[in-house]
This record gives sequence, C-alpha cells and structure tokens, in this order.
Amino acid sequence: MSYGVPGDDRDRNTEIILEIGFHPALSETRAKVIALDYGMRGSKAKIKVWRAILYYAPRRLGLDTDPGARKPQDQQIVFLDREVIHEDHG
Repeated sequence: MSYGVPGDDRDRNTEIILEIGFHPALSETRAKVIALDYGMRGSKAKIKVWRAILYYAPRRLGLDTDPGARKPQDQQIVFLDREVIHEDHG
C-alpha cells in the first residue's frame, strides 16, 4: 500500500503486516491477559510496519531472539509469521 511519499522508494511506500500471538507456553489466564493487552482476535494480532523499519520491528517488540531461548513470561508474544521478515527484508 502506498502513501504519498515522493519518489520510488519501495521501503518507505510499502506496508508489511506482522502477525503476533501469545507465547504458546503461557498459562491460559496469562494468555488471555496478553490477548487483551494486544487487542488480539482469534489469538493473534496484526501490526502494520513500513518495510523501511522492518529490520527494527522485532527488536522493538522484544522478538529478536528465538522464543525457545527465553521463558514464556519474559517473551509473552511470538511471531506467527516470522517468514515475512526473512522473505521481505532478508
């Protein structure tokens, strides 16, 4: 989707949709809280980012490490579509 940024800069004119969900190892109660915090529907939320900042989005969301490397309480959300980051931004 393009939004009036001059020129032919694909990174600044392209939105990427990231899908996140609660960490699957969270308790049901904690998962419900996280779902409410992030406005999840059907156990997932969609976050729009410009392709230009796609590299920084995982770090900002605290998702720049493998979910298995941290306790679920420390990484309460996970990417549901991590391949979008790799295929679109390398």
